[in-house]
Amino acid sequence: MIQGFNTEITLKDSTYHIQTELVGSRIVSLIFLNGAVIADKQTKLEEPYHTESLSKEELKVLRKSMREQHMNMIEQLKGGEELPRDAKRPIDEDTDLISKFLDEWAEE
Repeated sequence: MIQGFNTEITLKDSTYHIQTELVGSRIVSLIFLNGAVIADKQTKLEEPYHTESLSKEELKVLRKSMREQHMNMIEQLKGGEELPRDAKRPIDEDTDLISKFLDEWAEE
């Protein structure tokens, strides 16, 4: 199993949590504010990764891609850029947002 990245940043009295993980064949990054997902980015990989069967070099490349996406999300947040919303369905306040995002991406 490959470990993801988690970062907390405080900007203008608001604390944001940025999380990036490998989910199946996708690198998934989420930005949270007060427990709600306010931005998300997914990058589909060419093939599903079974991390236990990857060489050290392949793991290094995958980890680098995850770190780059994570850092890009942080820079967009810090720079005040428009944040990505890769999810296609509208968000319902009653729904567990993380499960909804992961279920949606697993369907593709």
